[in-house]
Amino acid sequence: MPFLLVLGKIDLINRIIHTQKLVNILSKIYPNLIVLVEDISPAWKSYFYEQVIKYSQTSCIYIEMNKSFLQKIRLSLIRDVFTSLVIAITLKKIVRSRLNNDRIIFVKGFNAPLVLLLKLLGYRVVQFAGGFGSVILKGARKYWLLLKELLLLKIIDLLILETSIASTYYTFLQRFKQKIFPYGALYVDDEFKVIKPLEKREPIIGYVGALTYQKGVIQLLLAMNILKSNNVRLLIIGDGPLMNQLSIMVKKLSLEDKVLFLGAISHRDLPYYLNEIKLLVLPSLHGEGLPNVIIEAMACGTPVLATPVGGIPDVIKDNKTGFILTSAEPSKIATKINEVLAKDLKELQKIVNNALNYIDRNYRLQAAIKRYKLISKYLKVL
Repeated sequence: MPFLLVLGKIDLINRIIHTQKLVNILSKIYPNLIVLVEDISPAWKSYFYEQVIKYSQTSCIYIEMNKSFLQKIRLSLIRDVFTSLVIAITLKKIVRSRLNNDRIIFVKGFNAPLVLLLKLLGYRVVQFAGGFGSVILKGARKYWLLLKELLLLKIIDLLILETSIASTYYTFLQRFKQKIFPYGALYVDDEFKVIKPLEKREPIIGYVGALTYQKGVIQLLLAMNILKSNNVRLLIIGDGPLMNQLSIMVKKLSLEDKVLFLGAISHRDLPYYLNEIKLLVLPSLHGEGLPNVIIEAMACGTPVLATPVGGIPDVIKDNKTGFILTSAEPSKIATKINEVLAKDLKELQKIVNNALNYIDRNYRLQAAIKRYKLISKYLKVL
């Protein structure tokens, strides 16, 4: 009976969807899976239960982390240590009341002290990593976080990456290659399919994701300013700390009739919008794993233009399954958007068909379950 331990605050739709898919895969392999959630926003609690726990018919235990003494601790390392103790005590109580044959804990979220404690308790720890925060930071904070990440990588039994190429993007992972499981990509729901053929779509480009600096959304808006004389519009789906700044930029650049913000939308509505846009653009500045929206767009017959960061090049092969953006400079983004939209429809459709076939072979639920079943074999080898 293994556990999935979800660390950090669950307060965004994409975190819930990612967790839902992870639970759905693991519960098919480990029927007695128990999900432990460290922290969840009250506003999302019922939705999380409906979409993750009830959906996968999995038991869930919320770990109460709003203890007053934890809130008073300012030093993150000390807070992590005390948080780890609270989680470990909760875990011990659960194990005492249940038979526990599979001493495996899947951990989503980084906490080196907790992982060390779990190892001391005799568990094998499988860590998920979409990306590494030290890549984004600068100065002393970068090296402090890198030190914690390296410590965690040293302790764990297995690191799950969404694609194999991510291990070469993050060069410091090379020293841990013997404990890397490079087949951790999730899957695309069956609802993500072609509804509206490409030839019937208007010249609308789309961005779907968090509105943060590292996602390159500011550069995308500046590219739209270059394209403002063209018959191209931009649809932005998502929310985040840059929302106000981006709204101000749109007004200053007189792009009100070219850019539409939809904010956060229900995941079940996303296939409709992906079928309306003619090109999905993701000009990320830093590494990530494999953004789920890329494979969702491909499944909807929507071409993808993205920077080659993290695991993206494993899926987007330039001019074969999508398009690679070699630079996130606004002028380069604008040029590439023009180039893709100007392509002959038959040529563009061929790339779309390649992407559709690729998704059907590799990124549906049964393919993901088959990949994740290999985890047990990897753990036996180590």
